[in-house]
Amino acid sequence: IFGLKDDGRRLAATLDNLPHLLVSGASGSGKSIFLHSVIASLSCFSAPYSCNFIFIDMKCTELTPWSGSKRLIYPVITNAREAVETLADVEMTMNTRYKKLMKQGKRDNSDGTFPKIVVIIDELADLMLYAKKDAERYISSIAQKGRAAGIHLILSTQRPSVDVVTGLIKANIPA
Repeated sequence: IFGLKDDGRRLAATLDNLPHLLVSGASGSGKSIFLHSVIASLSCFSAPYSCNFIFIDMKCTELTPWSGSKRLIYPVITNAREAVETLADVEMTMNTRYKKLMKQGKRDNSDGTFPKIVVIIDELADLMLYAKKDAERYISSIAQKGRAAGIHLILSTQRPSVDVVTGLIKANIPA
């Protein structure tokens, strides 16, 4: 992930350093530009099939331009029911990866046994409005154990209030 700090100096970070991210800010503050920058950076600077994406775009506006990407595991998801089902699939994939890593005697995916999966949820508040209980459960589970299985979350919201970013989610998102 590449960007600029407030003072204009370059900033570079990897998913290993920032396994899960919460991006928040008012309308027009640059959240979407940041998300597009992250997607472009990960697409350009990772080997083919070493990093794949799942996009949940509840407003159907920000991530749909990426719908033709070959790195997408699913088409861009735009409704709450499909989003929850997809998060359930991600949790199942995470648990399956854990079992395989344990059988191989490994603690995590640091050697790249599995391709990274980056789940990007644009406008978390909308998802929480329609499916709070299920979304919170899956997001917190993935945030707790996903990094070791090569699964990363990037959540974006205009309202980082406690009804959107619950204590359980917030406690497991380090950046």
